[in-house]
Amino acid sequence: PSSNRRQRQMCIRDRYLEMLAETQIAKAASYRTQGLEVELLGSLNDALGSYRAIRNAMPDVPGYVENEAIALTDLGLAYHDAAENQEAEKVLTAARTQFADLVDAYGQVPRFRQRLAVCEDALGQVLLDSTESVDIATAMLSSATNGYTDLVDLSRRTPPAGVFQDATRSANARLEYVQGVAIAQSHYAQALQRQGKLDDAKPYFAAAIDLLGQLIAARDQPAYHHALAHTHRRFALMLGGQAEAAAEAQFVAARDQWTGMGEDMAASHAHDLAWMLCVCPDPAIRDLQIAPTYAAKAVESSPDNPRYLATAALVSLLADEDAAAAKATLDRVKATRGHWIDRDHFILALSEHAAGQADPAEMALSEGVRWMEENRPHNADSRVLRDLVEAKLENQVE
Repeated sequence: PSSNRRQRQMCIRDRYLEMLAETQIAKAASYRTQGLEVELLGSLNDALGSYRAIRNAMPDVPGYVENEAIALTDLGLAYHDAAENQEAEKVLTAARTQFADLVDAYGQVPRFRQRLAVCEDALGQVLLDSTESVDIATAMLSSATNGYTDLVDLSRRTPPAGVFQDATRSANARLEYVQGVAIAQSHYAQALQRQGKLDDAKPYFAAAIDLLGQLIAARDQPAYHHALAHTHRRFALMLGGQAEAAAEAQFVAARDQWTGMGEDMAASHAHDLAWMLCVCPDPAIRDLQIAPTYAAKAVESSPDNPRYLATAALVSLLADEDAAAAKATLDRVKATRGHWIDRDHFILALSEHAAGQADPAEMALSEGVRWMEENRPHNADSRVLRDLVEAKLENQVE
């Protein structure tokens, strides 16, 4: 009887921890929508602690291993979005190990394979941003691409008898897999670009663009347009300096995907469009007449999002608006996040420059470069903004 009582108590405890983790995940989703990075990271870490407690009690239950690995992946992505790449690499590496173990043991379960591909794609992006050598990043992104491709092939076949079937046979699952292939291919192309293999990278960008176009034709969704816009933009950044006309065409295609969303445009879509319109390396694409509209739309939807606030400050500075107001916005960013990252320091440099403070502007620029070199030296957006600010401080912006 005492043994049965202990078992019941353990079941009640584990169920309580599972419900607690689910609540923490729900809170994290809300914080993610609002762009509250500190709160998001806190909730995901809390959820991870709950899932780990359950798994420690029952380490051999696949579902509990999966829950912990999913929480690790979500946490790694949140760290990456917050530009904390060292933490992101650590937790995504742990998540990949757990998903790889699940695939080794239960390779017939498609969702384990999909989760592994998601994790490898995320880890590859982190490593592209933060490491000088891209060999591991390239391997991760190649594996993610192949993993999604295998899932697409599997979804076209009837699984053999006895295989656990989740959503593999559904049309929705197949579209998810195809989207995964396209996005992973575009990231793999970036890895090839980092290796100097531009001619090898181009077909992967082209294939990703083609796949996303097919998805839009099959089922028109804002997420597909958003992914396609980013793929065009990544392609354009690679072509810049090599084929200017082709790069401009890709930037135009990215812009058209975002502006064509109309009322379906979410805050993140508006933000990313505003960002491109104000920092695009191609001056023909920069448009400080309409960028403020999209920056304001993003902030209106998520008024405490530090990325959206920083971009709004950047847009106002480049449009020669009030430097003091931009500095006040940056102070809100610091209050929300608790610190500034590379982009914020670069924007502060512009603010000081606009106020005629040359020395503080140079100091802010130097601090931004230091932060970038320590945390994500190869992040494309940070490098583009750094170059623009350096040119602005030297009065060389077109």
